[in-house]
Amino acid sequence: MKEFATKIDAYNLQWRVYKDHGDVVLRLGTLQLVGEPFYDLAFGSCLFDFAIITNKGDYRLKYPTRFYSEQLEPLVYKPEHVNAIFHKKDLVLYQYYNILRGQRYNMYSTPIDDDMGTKQLRYLSPHLTVTTKDGNPLLLIDYYLYSKLPETWTLQDIVDVLKDELEQQKKLHEQLWYDIADAYAKHKPLKIPIEYNDNRDAFYTEEINEYGIRTPKLEHVFLNAQRER
Repeated sequence: MKEFATKIDAYNLQWRVYKDHGDVVLRLGTLQLVGEPFYDLAFGSCLFDFAIITNKGDYRLKYPTRFYSEQLEPLVYKPEHVNAIFHKKDLVLYQYYNILRGQRYNMYSTPIDDDMGTKQLRYLSPHLTVTTKDGNPLLLIDYYLYSKLPETWTLQDIVDVLKDELEQQKKLHEQLWYDIADAYAKHKPLKIPIEYNDNRDAFYTEEINEYGIRTPKLEHVFLNAQRER
C-alpha cells in the first residue's frame, strides 16, 4: 500500500512520486528511479542518492543528482535547530586529517548535534566537514569560511557565504532532469550513466518503436556479464 502518492510538475515534465515500504520512487512512463528524501540547507526539500529501477535490478547513478520540489516537503525531515546561534569566539583550532587527500589541515571546530543538520552539512561543501570527537559530532570549517563569518552566526550564514558555489553545484545536480525533458521533447532515447561492476561505459537507455513506445535497455552491461561467466 502506498503511504504517499502525488504528481509533481518539475523540470518541464510531470512526474509521479510515491513512497512505498520506505522507498521514494520517481516515475515517468517506463523510467523509474528510487531516491532518498533530503533537506538541502540552501535549496530546501529534494531527493538524492538515486538508483534506476529495472527488471534486472537497481543501478546507482554514476553522478550525483538531486530532484528539488516544494511538494516533497511531507517526505523530508527538516533539522529542528538549523537556526541555532554560534559565536565565532567559541571556534577552536583543530588538526583534521583528510584521509582522501592524505593531508592534515588546520580547521576551526565547534560542537553540534544531529538536530542542527549534521547530515546536511556533510554534503554541503569542501570548505567544511563533520567529524566525530568523543562520540559527538564536531563541525569543522576552513579559514576561508572562518574569515567570512560574522562574530555571531548561524548555518544560514555559511550558506550565504557559499551561495555562488552552491548554485553551481545545484545546476550540475539538476542537469539530468533537463536532459530527460529534452530527450522526451525530441522523441529521443535516454542515455543515463550508471554504476555496474566498475564498468565506466554502462548506461541505462531505451529503444523507441515506431509508435513512440519506450522500452528500457542496459547498454554494455550484458556484454560484460557474459565475459564474467
